[in-house]
Amino acid sequence: ESLSDEQRQEILEKQVKGRLDKYIEQEIVVQALKRKIPEDRQQVIEESLKEPFAEVIANIKKDRSITTDEELNLVLSTEGLSVDLLRESFFRIQMVNGYLSTISEAPDTISRVEMLAYYKDHRDDFTTKERIRWQELVVLFDSNDGREGAEARMTEVVKQLQKDADFAELAMTHSNALSAEKRGDMGWLERGSLADKELEEQLFSLPSSGMTKVFVREDRFEIYRVVDHQEARTTPFQEKQKEIEQRLRAEKARVSRQKVMQDLRARASVVTMFDAESKG
Repeated sequence: ESLSDEQRQEILEKQVKGRLDKYIEQEIVVQALKRKIPEDRQQVIEESLKEPFAEVIANIKKDRSITTDEELNLVLSTEGLSVDLLRESFFRIQMVNGYLSTISEAPDTISRVEMLAYYKDHRDDFTTKERIRWQELVVLFDSNDGREGAEARMTEVVKQLQKDADFAELAMTHSNALSAEKRGDMGWLERGSLADKELEEQLFSLPSSGMTKVFVREDRFEIYRVVDHQEARTTPFQEKQKEIEQRLRAEKARVSRQKVMQDLRARASVVTMFDAESKG
């Protein structure tokens, strides 16, 4: 309400311009669909979309803890929406996507030669870097009455580790780091991503279940354990063949759909409320 009529109009026009290209694309397809598909068939399609839309509305209500359409409309109104607007948008998008899929020419099968070529060209996508899963146990000077107290605690930790005590249990009870809540777990670490190169070098030199020396810092003692050490590995083609086929099929469908859209747009005549503005 604090905005002037001119300011509100400016905001509205900016919003319309931002959505215009997508809406025009949809409208071109909708008009092509209406010319191609008989009205009775269009009604059958709309009937088939009622149940999926009802599921969408049910999920929205569930997510927002709403039980009735009236309540939902009230909530949606604060966002400039309504159930009717959602229905119109849903039906429109589904019909557009369905029609484009129908008239696009995507191949049913992808040749093995093509899949192998894709695998070779995108080998990095199927290669995992060397990585470790690691744990830490940190003993802070300030949290243990100074360096001497911290050293006594870390010495006890090392003794327990030498007796094959569980690192995770010791981290949970003795570590002053936030990771103590997760039993010292630091997650996965890829080679080359740690700033402390001395620590990284030692970590990656260890096998699974290996432990580092005790690191002495300005304000703490640290010790680390490698839970799992995985070498770099390229997944064999056979294990990725299905995924590659899906990727290629999706890409060919996208290109085919894009070409169909370009052809439809080339034959369409589009006039918008901003044409006079651009001429002026």
